Amino acid sequence: MVKRYLCIIISIFIAIYASGQIINTESSRIRTDTTGWFGTVSAASSYLLNDNTLFSFDANIHVEHKGKKQLWLFLSNYHFARGTGVNFADEGYLHLRNNIAVTKMLKWEGFVQIQKNSIQNIGDRLLVGTGPRFKLSDHKYFRMYVGTSVMWESETERTDRTIQTNLLRSSNYVSFTVVLGNKGTLENTTYFQPSFGSFGDRRLLTDWRLRIKLFKKFSFTALLTYLYDSQPATGANRNILRQVNGVSYTF
Repeated sequence: MVKRYLCIIISIFIAIYASGQIINTESSRIRTDTTGWFGTVSAASSYLLNDNTLFSFDANIHVEHKGKKQLWLFLSNYHFARGTGVNFADEGYLHLRNNIAVTKMLKWEGFVQIQKNSIQNIGDRLLVGTGPRFKLSDHKYFRMYVGTSVMWESETERTDRTIQTNLLRSSNYVSFTVVLGNKGTLENTTYFQPSFGSFGDRRLLTDWRLRIKLFKKFSFTALLTYLYDSQPATGANRNILRQVNGVSYTF
């Protein structure tokens, strides 16, 4: 019985943290008119000892520097979960992005990303890309951005290091935020990443985030993420669905 409950707990950890292969950097942007440094650093761990042992660790770093015409964004995450002598999750990424304002509605982006993901059987993946980002709407109650870039991808599978992939992808996204008056916000970001060499090799990620204000400082939050990869690494699933509900307190 204990082992059964332990497997359920591990499954919950995997469902929460296994966000897949595409990093949603749009949801991490800090919206402010102030220039300077901003950021957060967080870490959490849990340990359960009974007939079996479950250990998990999660760390995040988010740093931004905003100038008059330039923005630097650095994101880092690492998650590890182990139970019953088996590693259920061992994943992380480093992401560095630079935005340069060309006009009021156009920015040019460049980024570098390194990641690994045991659940998706990614030993290591390097991404380097660049392209334009357009501001389509910056209304008080509705904001919308679109971006496209050419991205070089180099990947090695985790279980077989001899399997390597090097290719060019087109990385495209649409992001919007609806402000629900004083009650909350609804956000969505959708990425589509086909390979230039084969349109059959493509990835799709859609990320929905809802925040509803319950009381003065309490809000209900809901997250729904779906990832589809037409050609995942050997043994990995094509589809990943994640849904998380919670309550947040702002002070």
